[in-house]
Amino acid sequence: MEKYQSYNATDFIADDSFLNWVLSDDKKSAVFWRKFLAENPQKQKEVDKAIKIIKSLEFQDEVVLNPFQKEKLLEKINSRIDSLKNGNQQPKGIKRRSILRYTGIAASFAIIAFLSYFFLNNFQRTTISTDFAEKREMTLPDGSSVILNANSEISYAKDWNGENSREVWLEGEAFFEVVKTRGRNNVPKTFLVHSGNLNVEVLGTSFNVGERRGETKVTLLTGKVKLENKLDKSAAPLILEPGEHAEVSTKDKVLKKSKVNTRKYASWVDDLMIFEATELGEIKYVLEDNFGLEVVFEDPKLMQRKFTGVIKTGNIEEFLRTLELSFDIDVTNKDGKIIFRK
Repeated sequence: MEKYQSYNATDFIADDSFLNWVLSDDKKSAVFWRKFLAENPQKQKEVDKAIKIIKSLEFQDEVVLNPFQKEKLLEKINSRIDSLKNGNQQPKGIKRRSILRYTGIAASFAIIAFLSYFFLNNFQRTTISTDFAEKREMTLPDGSSVILNANSEISYAKDWNGENSREVWLEGEAFFEVVKTRGRNNVPKTFLVHSGNLNVEVLGTSFNVGERRGETKVTLLTGKVKLENKLDKSAAPLILEPGEHAEVSTKDKVLKKSKVNTRKYASWVDDLMIFEATELGEIKYVLEDNFGLEVVFEDPKLMQRKFTGVIKTGNIEEFLRTLELSFDIDVTNKDGKIIFRK
């Protein structure tokens, strides 16, 4: 109990025992923490702050992470901690080596709660994230709208008043509809999206941005955007017109542009997945990144099979059955692990 006497809110949030007390009916934890507060009333303010932060995060009690989802979550958290360290912002109360010990939903919640608290208080940003198989709509401070895809996160300054630019930071995928607005001296405000390997600059437009596995993709529906390739500072900015798509990866670092069916890249907004001669190996990543499913191919050659079709995102089992019939193979789903076999 002595160690808790020096704790602040962020330290309490990262503590498993404290989380069990706040999030569950664990009687042992309740007895311990009531006794702690009775003996340390000066800590009541920090404890109340930690409780408020935890309960403000909209997690459902029934959420259970499978092993694959836990692994993906920890990878994302470790990446975030590394970025903080590179910016000389080492958060107090949690260290990278200790993160690897967390395996339960309570611990995962602790890390997410801690990071949300850290960013809100140190960078004055609003941060919104989605779980696997979840989609969320929001309105930004300027009235622009965003639809955030599954397993994604967006952050932005709480107040854009008086600024001549609007900036958001995206991990994962989102669809933007940006309104035109003006700042000081009636100057049009630019809108910047920082995502993966690209900076996307717009004035007023609708577009889709996706960042997964070292690849960043932008698809423009209306308006015009300017793309800056962060992997090649010497390259000239690339301008996209409606109906065009651009992507860059950490492998070749070259920003490429092409004409595409824009509906294919933004179909998730309407709860659809459109595949056009898409290899099963690529579909594997869609299932893993958006739904937290582990996908295994007993025969690697199956990954080269190509599928064309339109699938509703709300019924993964129906999608798996469609793949079975299309390729005359066996697809099983056991506890979130999808196995493809001949």
